[in-house]
Amino acid sequence: MTTTDRFDVRATRERAGAAALPRLERQARRAWRPWPRAEAAPALTRSDQVERAARDPWLQRAAWGAGAAVFYLLVAWLCFWPASPLTGNRLVTTSRADLAQGVWFVEWFAYAVTHGLNPFYTHYLLAPRGANLALDNTSPLLGLLALPVTLTAGPVAAYNLLFRLAVGLTGLGMYCMLRRYTTWRPAALLGGLVFELCPFVIGHAHKHVFLVFLVFVPFLVLVVDDWLVRQSRGPIASGLLLGLLAGLEFLVSVEVFVEFVIFALVGLAFLALAHRREVREGWGQLWRRLWLGTLIAIPVFGVLAGYPFAMMIFGPLRPAHGLHNPVDLARYHGDLLAPIFPTRYIWLHFSNLAQSFVGGNAAENSFYLGLPLVLVLAYLVWRFRHEAVIAAAAVVAGVAFVLALGPRLYVDQHVVFSPMPFALFTHLPLLRNLEDARLTLFMWFGAATILAVGVDRLRASGWRWLRPSDSRGPRDRRAGKARAAFAGLVVLVALAPMAPHLPLVSKHFAVPSFFTTKSELDLIPKGDLVLTFPYNRAPYDDPMLWQTVSHMRFRIFGGEATVPGPHGVPLGHAPPDAPSPLATLLLSGWPLDHGRYDLHPPDGPELVPMLQTYLRQNGVNDVLVKVSAVNARLVVKLVEEALGAQPRQLGGVDLWLDVPARLHDVHGSGSAGAG
Repeated sequence: MTTTDRFDVRATRERAGAAALPRLERQARRAWRPWPRAEAAPALTRSDQVERAARDPWLQRAAWGAGAAVFYLLVAWLCFWPASPLTGNRLVTTSRADLAQGVWFVEWFAYAVTHGLNPFYTHYLLAPRGANLALDNTSPLLGLLALPVTLTAGPVAAYNLLFRLAVGLTGLGMYCMLRRYTTWRPAALLGGLVFELCPFVIGHAHKHVFLVFLVFVPFLVLVVDDWLVRQSRGPIASGLLLGLLAGLEFLVSVEVFVEFVIFALVGLAFLALAHRREVREGWGQLWRRLWLGTLIAIPVFGVLAGYPFAMMIFGPLRPAHGLHNPVDLARYHGDLLAPIFPTRYIWLHFSNLAQSFVGGNAAENSFYLGLPLVLVLAYLVWRFRHEAVIAAAAVVAGVAFVLALGPRLYVDQHVVFSPMPFALFTHLPLLRNLEDARLTLFMWFGAATILAVGVDRLRASGWRWLRPSDSRGPRDRRAGKARAAFAGLVVLVALAPMAPHLPLVSKHFAVPSFFTTKSELDLIPKGDLVLTFPYNRAPYDDPMLWQTVSHMRFRIFGGEATVPGPHGVPLGHAPPDAPSPLATLLLSGWPLDHGRYDLHPPDGPELVPMLQTYLRQNGVNDVLVKVSAVNARLVVKLVEEALGAQPRQLGGVDLWLDVPARLHDVHGSGSAGAG
């Protein structure tokens, strides 16, 4: 008996007759064995296997798979309609913060690969020290996949295409997994669509492609199932596949990889505890499969992800206290009311209560299920509680929800209980870097599995008051169609409240024409260190976007990347290493925390020697000021006095080239005047 086939109605009828069905069904329910004994019967009889093979030939399965791929990719394309998948001048929601950083990572990977540089370390940000990019979500595998588009159509077009592929392939991967646990294709299609359009995927499709590209997660579940649960694949083959898929997922998102390990252990632990006797009897064989598969998986994983993992753990410029600031992570906690109050990304948005949940960040708030869907999921779990797949999915989803609530339980932003289980993670070296709200990924993974498998079982066995019936007779076939129609109606009503607000808004972004005009951009020698105004400080990453569209023509101060701050605390950016008045002036081109610009930055003769010293000590080659920035005139005046020269006005920027020579001339003329 396996996890997916609790009992075989046809085989039972043929062997024992219809009269014995209720008794044998109860026995089969009690015989739920995720780890079958060696003498256990196969899930299907030989006659059923032949019948299924004749009814479902390889070509038909391939056609259904291709059709599903087209369907999910079409849905993904419509999610971003009407923006083209290869548009080079539009980005979802904004061109700053995480999106600008993601585009920069795509361009940096292409630039590093084509110029023989280390893609996990850069001096093009946060000069002069640089940054260890293995500490951030650089997603080198996505950069590799997008490389041809990046080199031909540009990094913005490549990033937009990655978003469409990520959403579509996520749904397709879920469909492929659910086909193993369902016999009715529409149920698997439904589960894949729910996962593709769930608040987690749609929310992060506004910002984070590395959290949306989830195609490897369902296949990892299948490999673990074959390896330790069904034991249908040998430990060596399972180890090879596990190491390969785990390495690929690590190269997409370290965060998702760690979360998968956590919840795979949760699911396996539940199955082992629920079937202690079967595990104890087959422990020798199970232990052999476990250690041999792991022994094979580790070197395969190491070949793929060993270097970035080593850079992350032992590499240079690594903060001493984790990879994320605990104060920043503490904002993104869940709320017990979040599953029933929608965010603005939900179509039927009836309340603004959820806008303050999860730090007020709608993209991170993926808790919303809607009360109808909660009730349907609860019914399916109760109705099919003896199904291994549904039971394990329910445990994983429940644990994910509890952990995602954070270290304290909040109800309408008020603490009602502490500590919660996630508080344990905050004291563990690697797990303390997880953002608790993002654990809802596996809440939705479990919910989509419960829904798809539950609908499949409802179609086969009916609701509570109906017995499973043979689908061979005309009357039973009509009953099956009626049950399918009714189940579809119930699911449609349940899913309507969680329908996302589509399409996602893509906004046009503009950069000064200087950065897209080759004749003007060529004035800056390749690799020059440029002081930009405004200074790049997250979340205002316009200078990073200027680098991106200019194909890494120059290096900059500042940037959004993890760096060690005071006392080893990680920071997402580094402020200017300059005296306080000069640093305040360089940052005055961006709004302050309260959303207003500093309209009265420091201005005085003492700033001139400060700037000259800063330029000289840091080896600045060029200075570039965006003329439309707030306080740009004040900065231009200061640079003119410091360098003793007027700027070149080109394509929306004021540019001073060869700063060391100008500083030498100013110093020489000052010395001559003094003499």
